[in-house]
Amino acid sequence: MNRNSPCLCGSGKKYKNCCLGKKPFTPPELLESLKEQISFLQSSNTLFDSGNLIEAKRLALTLRILLHDTNQSHALIPRIDNSLLFLNTSSSRNSNGIKMFFSGLTSEQLNHEPGKPLEFKFVPKLDSFPPSSQPLYQDFTHWWNESVIIDEEENQFSRADLILFVANQDGGAHVDREVPTDYYELSRKNKTGIQLYTGNPVEPESMVYRDIDSRPHYPSIRQISHEVIQSIKNKYPDLIF
Repeated sequence: MNRNSPCLCGSGKKYKNCCLGKKPFTPPELLESLKEQISFLQSSNTLFDSGNLIEAKRLALTLRILLHDTNQSHALIPRIDNSLLFLNTSSSRNSNGIKMFFSGLTSEQLNHEPGKPLEFKFVPKLDSFPPSSQPLYQDFTHWWNESVIIDEEENQFSRADLILFVANQDGGAHVDREVPTDYYELSRKNKTGIQLYTGNPVEPESMVYRDIDSRPHYPSIRQISHEVIQSIKNKYPDLIF
């Protein structure tokens, strides 16, 4: 190949400025790397499910490696199979034109232990679907860019947004000087419109309201990890242990 020809990797660069003098990974080596990344997801899933919610930051970093292309690096999954379909577990928003919070990848859990305040949590759905429902598999572009969280001010967040905000700016691989305001408020304030209360609704003066402490972005990332593992397992069952 001529040094000044376009590189065959598809980067758009000249061969001399791209892959000249480099050794490409072989297909078996790429598969081995995929197995490693899957094992990272599984380990982080286990830690997250045990209560270590900040493990979502490591999940986001691994998911970025698997899914996100940049000018400098190529996502792993498309290099192995660019036609892989992705499991979509998100519910659909049906607001009837009313502005209301939507978190499609999570369920809502209420815990009430004797002597303790009522606790509200967002949790990943995992496989909690009606037995009659059929799994929905979609092409990557639609799945990656679909809005899965919409806050009470109608700010929308896709799977790509959540993974890249956390991995690139909020502690996965980097901690930036600043993050977008809508993500900052989603991750650190109550942008759901959901409040808990104590007291008797019949006696308004007795009512005490408080914001929920749970945020939906980490459980959503945990659910995205679940979707990716199930998507790979659906086509390549031997890769998942």
